[in-house]
Amino acid sequence: MSQKDIRLKERLVKRGASGDGRVGRKSGAESGVGSASGTGIRSPHSAYGSGSGSGATFQKTKELFLQKLSIPDIAERRGLSPGTILTHLEKMIEGGQEIDISHLAPMPERLEQIRRAFKESGGWILAPVRSILGEDFFYEELRLARIFIRKITE
Repeated sequence: MSQKDIRLKERLVKRGASGDGRVGRKSGAESGVGSASGTGIRSPHSAYGSGSGSGATFQKTKELFLQKLSIPDIAERRGLSPGTILTHLEKMIEGGQEIDISHLAPMPERLEQIRRAFKESGGWILAPVRSILGEDFFYEELRLARIFIRKITE
């Protein structure tokens, strides 16, 4: 594991990816466009490439989510980055798989702040939401919150 990966894992664990809904800080943003009627938020087309999240690598990740492991723990066991684990989760959910991730739910106050920022931004793109919320919110947290918000609004 590289020094960068070790520092990221330390931040993820320190921030409580297994309980307080914060999963780490990582730069970058994904995009998504589209429209969902009545929600006030545009829904994305696939921002995660092709694939339904049903391959063997996704199934291994899913099994670990079903064991109620945190994102950093799954990443460590799989030898992957937390961002890759979130991508697996996004693809599986986008592909219609039901996965209980309630153990990863963001704190209600933060989730509501993030939900309002997504609504204000008019879409699912992370960078505008982070600009609205500031640096106290990080991309991995926004990605995870986006999954929960989509479940609520769609």
